[in-house]
Amino acid sequence: MKSNFKAKQKPLKDRAKKIAFKFIPVFAAILVILIFLYIPKLRIKAVVITPDSPLKIQINETAENTLKEKIFYIIPRDNILILKNKNLENRILSGISSVKSATVKKDLNMFNSNKNAVVINFEEKQKIGAYCASYNIEGDTKQDVQKEKIPCFFTDESGRLFEEFDYKNLNEEITRNKFIIFFSH
Repeated sequence: MKSNFKAKQKPLKDRAKKIAFKFIPVFAAILVILIFLYIPKLRIKAVVITPDSPLKIQINETAENTLKEKIFYIIPRDNILILKNKNLENRILSGISSVKSATVKKDLNMFNSNKNAVVINFEEKQKIGAYCASYNIEGDTKQDVQKEKIPCFFTDESGRLFEEFDYKNLNEEITRNKFIIFFSH
């Protein structure tokens, strides 16, 4: 009686070869794509922000943090092909309350010696008023108020609150911006 053991082994080897020949091209394609994403000429090297403003530091920090991130821990977000302008705009608008609008553009210098850059233009909200919470005008003396930290917020033209500041700086803000102050009881 002959054994069919060798006959059963051969189809298993054939199946393994078929699986290997299907997955090797897929893995090779993924590897080529990942190498392509890490090419230095496609990486963003600079962030240019206009206009000059104290907010420029916060916006630069938000942009740099976004560019340092990786998608699925592998794909660099600082690749000119991967970075989405709208994504960075939304991060700036949601993360920095004093920014009214922001536009992001990619400055491509792939074939020059210059660096690829992200150019961010933004508009600051105008401070037209201030709102200070929990200030009892009748009961508190000026000394009591100056000891406490009373939260105050600027208001924009639509009446929305943004950018907190301390009540102790209120007189300074009034003289600098000349706006109306609202207090709550």
